[in-house]
Amino acid sequence: MHTSNDQHPTADANLHPHLVEVELNGTHKRIAAGEYTGRTLKLALEVPVEHELDQVIHHEFRPIANDERINIHGGEKFVSHCGQGQSS
Repeated sequence: MHTSNDQHPTADANLHPHLVEVELNGTHKRIAAGEYTGRTLKLALEVPVEHELDQVIHHEFRPIANDERINIHGGEKFVSHCGQGQSS
């Protein structure tokens, strides 16, 4: 007998995404874990799309292109800034 409580785990996961903590410009933010493009990551982090977004890995800045794919697991560090040639 099936009850109304029978649900697939993936359906529940889609309704309640696993949130993780990342750092943006020294501020902690919570976003859903998973795959993003640079553009959708900017939207999730509330970074203007026209700004640059870099991931900080071992104290080095690695630019993330808008069409690049990146997996977020939690603990990642990012910085955003105006692109070169743009005024602030």
